[in-house]
Amino acid sequence: MTKECLKGDYCVKLLMAIVVVAIHTTDWNLLGLTKVAVPYFFVSSGYFLFRKIDGKNRQESLNIVRDWICKILRLYLICTLVYLPFTIYGFYQDNLSLSKSIVLFLRNFCFVGENYLSWPLWYLLAVVWSGCIIYVMRSLNCKVWLMFAIALALYLMANILGLDNNDTYIKLFKTTRNGPFFGLLYITSGGCVYCYNLLKIKRQLLCIICFVSFVLMQFVHQFNYVFVLTLFMTAISIPMDYMAENYAVFAGSMSKWIYLLHMIFAGIILLLMNDIPDWVTFLAVASISIVVSYFIVRHQVSKMKTTI
Repeated sequence: MTKECLKGDYCVKLLMAIVVVAIHTTDWNLLGLTKVAVPYFFVSSGYFLFRKIDGKNRQESLNIVRDWICKILRLYLICTLVYLPFTIYGFYQDNLSLSKSIVLFLRNFCFVGENYLSWPLWYLLAVVWSGCIIYVMRSLNCKVWLMFAIALALYLMANILGLDNNDTYIKLFKTTRNGPFFGLLYITSGGCVYCYNLLKIKRQLLCIICFVSFVLMQFVHQFNYVFVLTLFMTAISIPMDYMAENYAVFAGSMSKWIYLLHMIFAGIILLLMNDIPDWVTFLAVASISIVVSYFIVRHQVSKMKTTI
């Protein structure tokens, strides 16, 4: 896979980051894209993780997965601290005692991944838990197809047993939208795309399946999965030679910061001006997030060039 073919993925990631901003600032449906934005990030993460461990022996691959988990965990810890003032404010607004606030914070930090206005962080925690499961399965020499089968079984089990409606489960985990029951399925799906070279499927066929699943998911939500997977495969398989590679990579890097930081700006705006129209909030948050992310990535690029 050439770098040129990755440009499509970088650009779709930027689009999905903007969709996530819309999710958290409006009630727009955006033709169902609000349901597939975060799953797309999972699939992309899984693809690149399994590409890194391809051809490595068990110990080398375990080291790569461990480093990947630690990198995401560090980012999760930092972002949790950044959002901590909002978390404290949320507990204050709910009139919770100090002891109850601490217990709730620890529960959310370990098993949910979000507190007041820090909703994007659930993705990071889901990746960490998914990574831990993949690490265990890899240590047991599980093949990618078996990892996917286990992930699918967990996903189906959560739905069949109705865990989202189980009071005991909800008290501890709040939702099945987490690593074991959600993220793992999409991450291992991305791994299957790479390991079984599914990108060999004819590009025209991928585009057709992607379009048809997009239409069908407007009526049947189960087609969300098919659309996400084929969207990623389509994006990563189509060379975009008319775009400068640096711009595409830059866009992909910006998507991460837009995703992680936008609720800071949304929180400030919503707390100070909670009666403004949705579209104004979206435009303001999206614009500020894009500008801030641009300068962060630009600083990172400059730092890398200086180091080199």
